[in-house]
Amino acid sequence: MKDSRYCEWVNSFSPSVSHIVINNSSSCLGLYNSIQMQLRLNHILPTVFPLHRNPGVQFASSEADYPNEEEPLNPVLLTSEYQFDGPAVQSCSALLYHFRPYENFDSSSCPTVYSYQNVNSSLKNELKKLAVQFDELKRERTSTKRNHFPKILFLGTGSGSATGFRNVSGILIKLWHQDHHMGLIAILDERKKALKEAGIKESPNLYILAPPEIIRLVKDAQHHFDLDLENTTFINNIGLAKDNYIKSSVYKAFKSLHLEDLSVAYVFHVKNSFGIALTHEDGWKIVYSGDTMPSTSLVTIGRNCDLLIHEATVEDGLEERAALKRHSTLSQAIKVGKDMNAKFTILTHFSQKYRNIPFFEMNIVKENVGIAFDCMNGKLSKVTFEDFPYLRQLYPSLKQLFIEDYHDLTTRRLQRTTFK
Repeated sequence: MKDSRYCEWVNSFSPSVSHIVINNSSSCLGLYNSIQMQLRLNHILPTVFPLHRNPGVQFASSEADYPNEEEPLNPVLLTSEYQFDGPAVQSCSALLYHFRPYENFDSSSCPTVYSYQNVNSSLKNELKKLAVQFDELKRERTSTKRNHFPKILFLGTGSGSATGFRNVSGILIKLWHQDHHMGLIAILDERKKALKEAGIKESPNLYILAPPEIIRLVKDAQHHFDLDLENTTFINNIGLAKDNYIKSSVYKAFKSLHLEDLSVAYVFHVKNSFGIALTHEDGWKIVYSGDTMPSTSLVTIGRNCDLLIHEATVEDGLEERAALKRHSTLSQAIKVGKDMNAKFTILTHFSQKYRNIPFFEMNIVKENVGIAFDCMNGKLSKVTFEDFPYLRQLYPSLKQLFIEDYHDLTTRRLQRTTFK
């Protein structure tokens, strides 16, 4: 846009013409509800739920920042970055331009998050109790060796389709349902851009474990999206699930990722659905269920793991619905963790009818169980084993934080029980 020919064309218009610039420098709203949700979670545990600063959403920390309703318009700063004769504004989400009663830009509809509005008195009391529990945990763990690896990032923790509160799950491409692979092309494209910006000419090794349908999809998309698949190895989950499957590509992945073992097992969902277990040479072991009913095959490959990430699509009491859809309830997922002697279980892939938190029985908070949220981060960005003791303490505070949703879930559950 700074090209002299473009500027000459723009300035051929009258200086009274206003310009709205829409390009890569423009800020995007994204998902407003997810930003609001992350801000509320930040009150509970800032080290795991850091604020996600989105240029398209302003943050206000006090009532003094609240807009004055008597002011009809919020002023918009003009940009001088571009050599335009007329006024120019860098676009942002919900920016308005008024033609009547007078011409002007208006940012009053642009979203703002007000952090002080998210803490009520009940939550403040709960946070005080939580702070005491966290202090006790810190004292207990001062003498233990700290290990900040591995790091786990939850890109999505919902099921079916994305909402403003939870994105769809996407940790392992273990089946061909769209909510498990639709973001893969975008990730590969962003990876290519990031490597280019970093000046890395040769792409690092990348291993994609997926069913054959997804492998074909990505290879077909390579030409349409100009994907860089150099040094990318596709590993077919079906082959990995066979005991006699020994190929050089798998051994290369082992060596590159410092893995001692990588096991895949069929699970009860749709055709070609898999769970996976990763054992690192440092000794830690992580298991991911993917979409599934409780599966003994997953228990077998996951024995004595440090972390089980298991789907928990619906609440307890809906076992028939879960079986019909071949998913798990919360208690079923927790029992799988006990059966494989998992040290900790994180539940994910919640039905989108649970906007903020799933319905838990209070006895679950006594277990080594945590609830996953989108983009849940740890002390060094991404969740680590160090965060587990804190996650299991959160549920009472989460109830207070999302008390309206919890009451709604309780009411619906009572209605189902009453009218059975």
